Amino acid sequence: MTPELHTSLLILATVGALVFSGVILARNPRSLSARLHAVYGGVVAWWLGSMALVASGADPELWGRLVHLAIGSLPAVIFHLNVATAGVAHRYGRRIRLHYWAAAAIVLFGLTWPGLLMDPRIYAWGPYLAYSWWGLVPVVAVVVTFVEVLSIYRSAVRSAEPGSIYQEKMRAFFNGNLVASLAIVDFAVAFGLGVYPFGFVVISVMHAATIFGSVRYRLIEITPEFAAEQILETLPDSVIVVDTQGLVRLANEATAEMLDRPLRELLDRPFGEVAPGVRLPVDLESSQSTEVAFVDGRGDDRIARCAVSDLCDQRNEVVGRLWVLHDVTQQRLAEAEKDELEGWVLHSQKLETLGVLGAGIAHDFNNLLTSMLGAVELARADARDRPEISHRLDTVTSAIDRASDLTEQMLTFAGQGVTEEQPVDLNEFCVEIAELIQAAVSRRAELDVVYRVDLPYVIVDKGQMSQVILNLVTNASEALGGRSGKVTLRTGVAEMTVESPEGGEERTTFVTLEVEDDGIGMAPETKRRLFDPFYTTKFTGRGLGLATVMGIIEAHDGRIRVDSELGVGTKVTVALPAAECDQRPGAEPAEVEPRHWMEPKAGVALVADDEPVVRAVVADMLRDGGYEVLEAADGLAAVALHAERSDQISLVVLDVTMPVMDGVEAME
Repeated sequence: MTPELHTSLLILATVGALVFSGVILARNPRSLSARLHAVYGGVVAWWLGSMALVASGADPELWGRLVHLAIGSLPAVIFHLNVATAGVAHRYGRRIRLHYWAAAAIVLFGLTWPGLLMDPRIYAWGPYLAYSWWGLVPVVAVVVTFVEVLSIYRSAVRSAEPGSIYQEKMRAFFNGNLVASLAIVDFAVAFGLGVYPFGFVVISVMHAATIFGSVRYRLIEITPEFAAEQILETLPDSVIVVDTQGLVRLANEATAEMLDRPLRELLDRPFGEVAPGVRLPVDLESSQSTEVAFVDGRGDDRIARCAVSDLCDQRNEVVGRLWVLHDVTQQRLAEAEKDELEGWVLHSQKLETLGVLGAGIAHDFNNLLTSMLGAVELARADARDRPEISHRLDTVTSAIDRASDLTEQMLTFAGQGVTEEQPVDLNEFCVEIAELIQAAVSRRAELDVVYRVDLPYVIVDKGQMSQVILNLVTNASEALGGRSGKVTLRTGVAEMTVESPEGGEERTTFVTLEVEDDGIGMAPETKRRLFDPFYTTKFTGRGLGLATVMGIIEAHDGRIRVDSELGVGTKVTVALPAAECDQRPGAEPAEVEPRHWMEPKAGVALVADDEPVVRAVVADMLRDGGYEVLEAADGLAAVALHAERSDQISLVVLDVTMPVMDGVEAME
């Protein structure tokens, strides 16, 4: 081989070392192993390049000395590279440092020791370095390093799980280093052995094999630095580090997203400038956290759980501050929605409980009123010739009627009122009760009625509907507080989505009735308790008005909504399902001649009622009519009495609701 060819091969191997190590680094830029491969490739390239210059006849003394920059560094770089590749660098930290100290000493020795190099030996392929016996110092260091590395890989292969990827990786690098150690033959040439120095071939093959290994096994080690970088980039929480001058020194992508600014625009700038809407706490203990509200870069309100800690140097002096913000906006919104739903559930349960209680009281009270009214009527019959007594009885009757109205309100609130529903045009109905509506408005208030043309009919009880309208208009008038103002009564039509009988959703037409005022409005607390029974903002009053309105509307499958703002006014919207076309009033039905019950002068009447007082009053009234009265406390007893004297009984009076057997079952 000619010197020119030998020099060309060395130069080619030099370029190959640089290219191969560059490819490995490009594939794994964050890997310590890839970075050490780049260093190793540079050291080898320096060695081979210097040897190429020696082979070309350049100053052998100068370039021979400079070769030792690479040879002295090789043991430390080879050891560090391989323990990193094996993933055990953390175990050999002390030995790595020892290798680098030894490498520095060998490099210094190779550059300065006068007796290390002799005149280059001339071979067929050109001049080559000639060592004295002092050349064994760097050679032994390289040999010992290869022995150490092979021993570490052998232990790793034995300790790895058989057949695992890790074991295959360790075995591949063991074989690679075994082949690489053959490059030591080049040192034999420096001591006079005329073997062709093929170390550059071995190293080129090793670099090519390493590229294959990096492709297959990925030269990635989980180091604290590598993990920290990955965690910082992927962490969903915002991480911000600010120095003592208030400049942002570190931030992650979550922070950039939160502030809606590119990450590069955040770094090395005052935090108050890049995040003017964020006020972070500065006096928290390290173990504490707090919630902060702020406006993000898009202008949205956000809530974050914030933790803060000081960053200290080796002298325990504060050099910066670290904030970690965990976004809890959606969580807080969900909790608020849950609390609101729970509040509505509790409110509904309270209304339901009060409804059941009110219905029970109203039924019992109605029974008492029935007995009282019956007793009064009996007393009136006995006092036909006593006008002063009849006058007093009229007073009692009037009081009973007022009490009956109150119980009817309670039953309506509970959804158990007696209704007589019929198709009604709300426009025409408002005209019918116009005088009552006008009377409900104070003299200083202006009443404005706005009718929607072609209004669909609704199926309602006229009496209850008049109560709804009068209650709402009266409240609107009183909301003006005695000052001049305007009350608007407005009818309309709206489309709403409701649950269908099949379980889905459907669009339904509703007829709306709005009562709006420009009064003082309501505070949130008042609005929240608006429909509570017995709650009132008036100095006097029963507080059943709006509760009764809600009961009536719910009994008609309607909806009610209140919009109010302090100082602006209040609008109450009632929505009732529109009637089907065939439910509108048609022609008046033909009059049917009423059937007259024959009233015998004497006979047997059967009265069944579980309320003794009511039963007694009804029985007394029938006795006054000439009947013999049989009394039963429930339906079953009534059926038994009827079976005994069915041929004599000509009149039966049954209460609908009774224990054991109700009135309907008894009649059947």
